[in-house]
Amino acid sequence: MIPVFSKTNSVSALRNTNQQKSNDDSKVIVLNEVSVPKLLHGRKMGGKGFTKSGLKPMKTTLAWSATISSSANTILNSTISVDLLQSAEFSSFAALYDLVKCVGGRVFWSVDSAGGTPTDTFAILTYDPEDSSSYNSTSAAMVATYNTGPMRVSVPNLSSLSAPQPVCKRGMWEFKFKCPNVPQKIADNSSSSLANCTGMWASTNLGSTIKYGYIKPVVEAAGTSVVTALHYFISVDVEFRSRT
Repeated sequence: MIPVFSKTNSVSALRNTNQQKSNDDSKVIVLNEVSVPKLLHGRKMGGKGFTKSGLKPMKTTLAWSATISSSANTILNSTISVDLLQSAEFSSFAALYDLVKCVGGRVFWSVDSAGGTPTDTFAILTYDPEDSSSYNSTSAAMVATYNTGPMRVSVPNLSSLSAPQPVCKRGMWEFKFKCPNVPQKIADNSSSSLANCTGMWASTNLGSTIKYGYIKPVVEAAGTSVVTALHYFISVDVEFRSRT
């Protein structure tokens, strides 16, 4: 038998075919609308894994050391700047990055003496993010937010010893501090200065100093004719980044 197709059935079949094509095309369009932006844009700037500059800061450690001394039979109370330019490696990083920021650090320190007959005495180490003035006693330094607390220390006279004597673990004490993450300014304080960058990103070519606060040691007098010396090693955690 020869099949017979009516005009009505042919028109209906054609409509169904066109509708299927239309549905298939719409699916392709919808898929393209979703996938194309992802392929073109990828991760958005400012999203997870990016800073405003579009690059992650480079984190590292800088370090330096020195010795400070008192006069005979006097208190050792000084101010040590947390100055990043004291690190011999800073210039190498400054050649590659525009900005730097210090987030905190550690101080390793010990005391000894020369001359006279030293006696046990009291000492304390503090960190101040802004004020550069020194403390005149151990008790006065206890008001600092970051301090070791008063310590009774032995001040050996190295000239009478065949070898340095350890006064604590590894022969040195450790003091940790953290820099505030907001700028520190004190009204009517003459020691405040724009050269103190605490809480801020600083230009790596700022000038002669890039300070992030002050370490303030206090070692009470240790006896007649005794000169007290404090040896310290400072390591700071810093971040470098570019402006763009």
